[in-house]
Amino acid sequence: MFPRLLFVTDGEERVGIYLSKVFNSPIEGLFPNETMPADVYMSIIEFISKRQSEIKKLKVAANSLTYDNVTKIFDKLRVTDSLEMYVDLSKDPSISFTPKSISILYFSWITASHLNAMKHCVAIDLVRTTLSDIDIKHFLENWNL
Repeated sequence: MFPRLLFVTDGEERVGIYLSKVFNSPIEGLFPNETMPADVYMSIIEFISKRQSEIKKLKVAANSLTYDNVTKIFDKLRVTDSLEMYVDLSKDPSISFTPKSISILYFSWITASHLNAMKHCVAIDLVRTTLSDIDIKHFLENWNL
């Protein structure tokens, strides 16, 4: 059987899609580089979401992704294991924080409410936080593993 985890980067997306079709294999992870054009990234998301409603690992990192793109991604796919977000958003994209592991860079939109929604995560990596020490302390005191 063909390996289930496909690493899709700029230039490899057609091969990954082709192999997924040939072997009728679900795509378990999408890891684009930051230079992937938004239209290419979104076409891959569209392909994946037509075949499956969940993906284990997702990296949202194409620099050209807009707020609307990010919202569409999470409307189409549920991330179960690992979410990495490296896009700078000016407002809350209303993401469901269900993955076991979350890593977010540029998250000025994250509030204490978002942090509390992550309480079932095993690993949380938030870089450049605007959360207060009190927010973090309250979260740690109530973190349910």
